[in-house]
Amino acid sequence: MNKKLTKRLQQYAFIFICSLFLVSCGRGCLQKDAPAPTPQDPIKEIPNYELMPKQLNVVVGMNIHKVLSSPIGSKIQEKIPLIAKPFMDELDEVTFGWEAKQLGKGPETILGLLTGKFDTKKVEERLKQYSEKNQENYLIEEYQNAKLYYFQEKPQETLSILGNKLLLGHKDLVKQAIDLARQDPTSRAQNSILSQVDLMKQVKSIDSKKMLWFAAIVPEQQANADASPNHIKAVDLTIDFPEELNFELGLTAASEADAKDMESQALSYQILFGQRFSQKDPSFAEAVKAIKIESQGNRLSIYFSLTPEQIKSLESLNLGPQ
Repeated sequence: MNKKLTKRLQQYAFIFICSLFLVSCGRGCLQKDAPAPTPQDPIKEIPNYELMPKQLNVVVGMNIHKVLSSPIGSKIQEKIPLIAKPFMDELDEVTFGWEAKQLGKGPETILGLLTGKFDTKKVEERLKQYSEKNQENYLIEEYQNAKLYYFQEKPQETLSILGNKLLLGHKDLVKQAIDLARQDPTSRAQNSILSQVDLMKQVKSIDSKKMLWFAAIVPEQQANADASPNHIKAVDLTIDFPEELNFELGLTAASEADAKDMESQALSYQILFGQRFSQKDPSFAEAVKAIKIESQGNRLSIYFSLTPEQIKSLESLNLGPQ
């Protein structure tokens, strides 16, 4: 079996597991399509993708209510930053993005977009309460007629409000989002991720009503470093948890022939993966055997389901890249 592909498939399986816990990544990780801003607000309702700088190549969205009501919701609830908890009831979906120089590694900086009904005074009250409880001083900085809120101890972790949107994340990315909001639609289309045709194609192909979804373009330097002929160009996945954890992992190859080759190798990898887990957890090994692997065009799809009991087994299994 192609060792490079084996390693990559391990990495993308690892991406899937890590995606379950993205909501616990810190103060900047948290969108929803919601009411238009008040008439006096100069910022009209702008689609979230138009506020994401064009250098971002990973986009993740989630239905926060589905996430928190799922069997893993209680654990995730514990990891939601205190500063974000007051906004949970006002949200429906969350979108965030980052620039990944290598897939499989966590983001260095992140931009989160939340849409809802945000009252500036209430936000400031919450920040004050958080500040007093945690003994952290928060400051307010003016930028392009917008307010940037951040804690003195961690000045790069910034919060700002634009109309019906709350921006969370690294200060530079928040500023870039504000800059995009001040531009005309044509300029925003050129300077946001809307200009990344391949990425937006991935995003539009995903069922955004699922509990969590993920779309990414493999960074050019990572693709160039892959000497194999059927390197992966893009990755997407959706996760839902009605009763069992269901996910579909999609890998986009350079051609239909490449996808077929990946399919045959993935089927071989499935056998090896099942054998690896059969000695550690027979139940999880059975779930691996039930994985559906199929290619259509230049896309390889992998469908996988896990019961709550099998998910618990993940804690004792090493799923990281070898």
